[in-house]
Amino acid sequence: MAMNNFKAILDSKLSCEIASSDSNTIKSFFHDKGLRYAVRMVCPTGWTYVGAVVSQDNGEKFGHVVLKDAKGNLLYIFEVDQKYLTSEKKLNLDNKIMSTIMSGSCYTQDAESMGIVINKCGSNVRAVVSKENSEKVKISFLWIGIEAYNDNNQKYIISN
Repeated sequence: MAMNNFKAILDSKLSCEIASSDSNTIKSFFHDKGLRYAVRMVCPTGWTYVGAVVSQDNGEKFGHVVLKDAKGNLLYIFEVDQKYLTSEKKLNLDNKIMSTIMSGSCYTQDAESMGIVINKCGSNVRAVVSKENSEKVKISFLWIGIEAYNDNNQKYIISN
């Protein structure tokens, strides 16, 4: 889902409802739109917020954030409360991926010239997608030292 959303952003089929480089403005936007969970606003060094959009699926609203770097490269973040993947089942995530992230590790995948990193952050689950490979995405988010699993379910420690 996150990779498809990122593709839609790149293809101008999905656009930000609010354009802002200010995290508090984006937080207020999410609150005003009726999100029932807090999105952790994460902006790695060298990146700025572009804006955000709220989607609705199975009767629930979800927050999406877009960032860009100095070269104009985009980074997409889709973050949801883990209950929407577990007890409330508003969204579906592959069992292998879910098991990996619920154990405290992060999941990575590179496909279609994009990299995705999915991890648990507090009570939320976050997917980060970029045109960079997943290793560069992880480094951008300073996930150094965290256990991860690649597509072949091989465990490794994220390093720079």
